[in-house]
Amino acid sequence: RFEHFKRSTLGIVYLWAQKEFRNLSDCYQAGVLVPKPVVFRNNIVVMEYLGTSKYPAPLLKDYPVQEKFYELILNNMLRMVNEAGLVHGDLSEYNIVVHKEKPYIIDVSQAMPVKHPNARSLLERDVKNIVRFFKKKGIDADENDFYDKINWGVFV
Repeated sequence: RFEHFKRSTLGIVYLWAQKEFRNLSDCYQAGVLVPKPVVFRNNIVVMEYLGTSKYPAPLLKDYPVQEKFYELILNNMLRMVNEAGLVHGDLSEYNIVVHKEKPYIIDVSQAMPVKHPNARSLLERDVKNIVRFFKKKGIDADENDFYDKINWGVFV
């Protein structure tokens, strides 16, 4: 996706910002709960602010967990894979914020296309992280809740 870029520090920063914006845009267009991308210029990504006038939206790890969050996150992971064609690759309670009682996935700069050779193993790690977090909070969570609904054909 990003083969042609200058291999300098500034070039790498530009590439990372470009990748964040493109991944964010792909997720947003697929209906994944992510901050709305606004604009990308040089090495700056502008996106929707999630939070109140006083505080940014809290991380999922710091928010009173609700059972509905589990289903919402799984559905967003499914949209991310099946419709945006991306795997987050580092999804956990540290990369999800809660805004207006909904969990938003953040930090998608490292997300990779489902065709990437490591995508499937990273997806499995993401699923384990989410299931582990919710189980720890006393919510009935199982990896098969996700695996039974995934379109495995996208990884071929």
